[in-house]
Parts: sequence; C-alpha cells; structure tokens
Amino acid sequence: MTEPSASGNEFVNPVGTTTTRPDDSSSELNLVDRVYRRLRSDIIDARIDAGTPLRERELAERLQVSRVPVREALPRLEAGGFVRIEPRRPAVVTHVSFDDLDELFELRGPIEATVARLAAARVAEGADPAALLAILAEARSALDDHTHDDAHEHFMCCNGQLHAEIVALAGNPLLDRVMAPLADRTDRLNGVSQHHDRESRHEEHVFLVEAITTGNADLAGSCAVVHIERERRRAMAALPSHPHFAGR
Repeated sequence: MTEPSASGNEFVNPVGTTTTRPDDSSSELNLVDRVYRRLRSDIIDARIDAGTPLRERELAERLQVSRVPVREALPRLEAGGFVRIEPRRPAVVTHVSFDDLDELFELRGPIEATVARLAAARVAEGADPAALLAILAEARSALDDHTHDDAHEHFMCCNGQLHAEIVALAGNPLLDRVMAPLADRTDRLNGVSQHHDRESRHEEHVFLVEAITTGNADLAGSCAVVHIERERRRAMAALPSHPHFAGR
C-alpha cells in the first residue's frame, strides 16, 4: 500500500520510489478502475471460483490498496453480473447458467441490430467509418498471426473494440450505458467459446462492417441479427465447460 511522505505532497510506492502525489480524487478514481479491472479479469479467466466471497479487507491487502476502492469497485462488478451483493454480507462471485445466456441474447439481438442500423444510417449521412475498417483489418492480421503467443488475445480484443466502435458510430450516448453491462456478460461467457469458429466470427464481422460502411441500414441490421444468433449457438455449445457453469 502506498505510504505518505512527511511532506504530504509525495508518496512512496510499493517498490520504494518517490513521486509527486497526484490529485486525490483523480488518484482514487484510477485506483477504483484498477481494482475493478483486476477483479473483472480474475473472474472472467476463472482465477476466482464462482461462490467465492470477496471480503473487502482481504482484497485490499492482496491488491495493496485501501478498502475504499474495493468497496466502490464491487457495485460495478455487480452491474456486470460478476458478483452478487447482499446487505451485511460479502459480495459473492456468481455462477453462469443457460438462463443467464438466454437473458443476455434476448437483449443482444434486437439491441445490436438497432445499433448496426443506426451506425449504417450515420455513415450514409456522412459519418467516417475509417476507425471501424482499421479495427477490422487489425483483427484479420491478428487472426493470421501464428507466431506471437498473444495473437489470440489480440484478436478477441479487436472484436470487442469493433463492437464498441459500432456503438460509437451509432452516435447515441445512451447506448454506451445500455451496452456496458451486456458487454461485461458477453466477455464472461466468451471465456469458453472464444476459441470456437474464429474464422466464422471474423467473416460475420466482415459482412456486418461492409453493410455499415456502405450505409445499408437494413442489411446491417440483418447481419447483426445473424451474427448474434450464431454467437448464441457458440456460447450455448461451450457453456457446460465454463468453470463457473451452474446448469440451467
């Protein structure tokens, strides 16, 4: 845990070097985000078992932070479906089930079809899809990369960025808040299905991006529906092998 220096304007980090203390509020927000991302990653990668209680004091000691950023990160994890919080009890890592999958894809289908149509309509009105095309090209490069150990992780990261860029291109700020918890749940379920049909996933993205970048809103919506349905089938087939699977 960082310790304040005698001056109050510097702090000593865990490896012993001294730097200028950042703005307190900014530093606290950064700590909350770091804790959130670390716990989110640990749950997605099953480094923390489902059913595990997340006690603030223990987490704070392990992550070398105070209990405040841990306490503030937990509601964000709950919003993404990673933990369950009950009064006067520690948060608990949730299981995943077929019911969770059904609930997620019932929403993803119509919402992402709408997002794709909006994005295509904005391109037709003059919005620049260059960033979307660049991400698609980067995903292709990562898919073809058979030399680097992290190529698969890079490919999956590009896929997430691609969907995020479609949301940005749609130009509706409310969609960011709507899509965030869905993206969290998708990332968790993709933990076991992400190695399945990588080429097919990419080809589905190619068709989707082509429809959006040519401004064809109806085709973009249809491509999104097909893509999400195939994602649902891949997730359904892989879910029983998920370390956090709890059945129906």
